[in-house]
Amino acid sequence: MLFEPGPAMDPTDCAGEIKETLEFLRKQGASLLYYDMNKAMLIDRVYYKWLCVMYDACRIFGAEMIAVNVRPTAACSLSNILDSAPPFSCAQEIK
Repeated sequence: MLFEPGPAMDPTDCAGEIKETLEFLRKQGASLLYYDMNKAMLIDRVYYKWLCVMYDACRIFGAEMIAVNVRPTAACSLSNILDSAPPFSCAQEIK
């Protein structure tokens, strides 16, 4: 399943969006969530925490989450706040 967050996504209030995403995964029988990062110019600590919460929810559900289409500016900003590798996988594109 491809998840493309819109500009109205609020990373400080993730419960509703995560619930809807997991419900859709369940209905589709999907075991993989591609999280499209194409519109994210930067990743700050709040957004990173949101990504980790989404990843944890997917794992509890039995699905894997892969962040795709990460822009160079977003990757750079993420690398500046990380102490270790993120829990989710990253890929340049969907294969």
